[in-house]
Amino acid sequence: MSPSVSPSVSPSTSVSPSISPSASPSSGYAGYTRGNYAELPTNNNDLETPYSVPDIDKVASDDTIRVGQTGLLEYMVHQFKNFVGTNTSWTLNWDGQSTLAPSTSKVVLQIWDIDGTTWEDIKEENGVGANTDFTLSGNITSDADHYKDAQNIITCRVYQRAT
Repeated sequence: MSPSVSPSVSPSTSVSPSISPSASPSSGYAGYTRGNYAELPTNNNDLETPYSVPDIDKVASDDTIRVGQTGLLEYMVHQFKNFVGTNTSWTLNWDGQSTLAPSTSKVVLQIWDIDGTTWEDIKEENGVGANTDFTLSGNITSDADHYKDAQNIITCRVYQRAT
């Protein structure tokens, strides 16, 4: 893909401590979706395209296999919902790359704040070139109840604006 036509943000691992799919919100639950939007979604509803089981398998390992999302003059978004149980702190990790250099259009990792009903920035990358592996990582160590819903699920997303 060409950065001027259809850049993509492509995760290679999940952004939570849990990476195995499960049918219900319990240990191992992963609800992953993606989409492209003129404006960033302002809630944590599922995005337009659910990850397939093969897509979830692709992001289960830190390797070179990616799940892409194309876009042109819009936001490319990957959203990750994971069961975290009674844990009160997490390290969020996203490993991936983009065909559009983050030095041209930053890539941002966010977490959904249940209490404030807003997205909070965790980390961003704005220095690497196109098609270069990089990691966005951040620790949630306090106020865990701000991020977990009643089923102990957190929602994180990674996005980039296609120029």
